[in-house]
Amino acid sequence: MSVRYRVTPRIKIARPKPRPPRPQKKVFTVSTKMTSRELVVKTLQKLYNIEINSTNEDFEVKVDSYRLEFEMSKDGCYDIRYSSFNWSKAVDEMAKEIESEYRGMLQDYIYNAVKAKAEEKGLALEQETVQKNQAIVLTFNLNG
Repeated sequence: MSVRYRVTPRIKIARPKPRPPRPQKKVFTVSTKMTSRELVVKTLQKLYNIEINSTNEDFEVKVDSYRLEFEMSKDGCYDIRYSSFNWSKAVDEMAKEIESEYRGMLQDYIYNAVKAKAEEKGLALEQETVQKNQAIVLTFNLNG
């Protein structure tokens, strides 16, 4: 006597679940009032010891773990752009620090330019006063 058994597998192969889409990085922009490429580059070198080899008006740098793109906007000021999944408070603070240092360097540049121009015209510096808001008042003697 022979017996036949029918064996059927009870294992079900599950289909893989579709992966949820990966979150996409977004581009965020921080607007500034910085207009001079030369002073922006000097500011970045002073604050972060960064060498910028690009001679283009727009350029990018890496600060900490962020890639910052400095792009001239239509209004003639630099925008700082970065890609991230979320808005970054660190980049916002970094932009404020860069712009604050830029203002100081711009003031120094203008101060030296005014003094040099006055000397060319034969004016003698009579008084120099730094006000509470860090504004500098220069008084020149017209008689030399």
